[in-house]
Amino acid sequence: MLDFTACGRILNAPWLIERFRDRYVDRTRLKQVGLMWNAYLPQYQPRCIPTEEIAELGLPRDKKVFFYSERDRMLYAASFGAVADYVEQLELWEEIDAYLFDKTMDWVVAITHEDLTLCLGLCNQEAVDSLTIQKCGSLCFWGDWFGRPMDNIHTPVSASFDEAEELLVIQFDEGETCEIFGAKGIVNVWNDFHVEKAERIGWSWYYYGRGRTPENLFRREYIFEDGTVVCTEYHRERLISRKRFSSQGKKAVAIC
Repeated sequence: MLDFTACGRILNAPWLIERFRDRYVDRTRLKQVGLMWNAYLPQYQPRCIPTEEIAELGLPRDKKVFFYSERDRMLYAASFGAVADYVEQLELWEEIDAYLFDKTMDWVVAITHEDLTLCLGLCNQEAVDSLTIQKCGSLCFWGDWFGRPMDNIHTPVSASFDEAEELLVIQFDEGETCEIFGAKGIVNVWNDFHVEKAERIGWSWYYYGRGRTPENLFRREYIFEDGTVVCTEYHRERLISRKRFSSQGKKAVAIC
């Protein structure tokens, strides 16, 4: 099997794997089946994807991740690009049981010896059409909160993806609409929903406490460019405010 040592830094952090098991694994079943991906807790339903689609999950190639080889119990710190390249070079006869995740552990990709790649949390764009978002909460766009942090609850009711426009649209229960252009790195699990990267975001809502009529419609436009974001807010066609801020280290969209 190809040696991953040259692709990442070896870590001595057994506590990290214990934390992973606490979150995802049924330890009783693990004793019976031997492999973590075959012993996920029942609330987690991974999606099977072709191995070659790992590189198409939309994560930035320089994103810092962990890569854990269960067979030899080796944990590495690496970039997503290094892991994707390594997996692409594996031969069909090479047996591997390994896990790709980041420090949040909100998602995991399991590469298995049975030629199955199991994706939990992350969605590629082709899977967004059938997306059901369970997470509800406050909304944050590149670190810019809608309202005060953690002070309101927005509940998604539907999501769709327009392949021609490359547009992810999420509808919420109070008539709000979030349009995400060029969405990449979509994480969707029961307790988390966020989008790592986007080109542009539109957020529309009706003045709360009033009727859902055109005169009560407000909209924010977020445009990402060269590491900064320009946010413009409108009431119908009237400009209310405009600001520019850094997006460094911030997710494009997060339900918190």
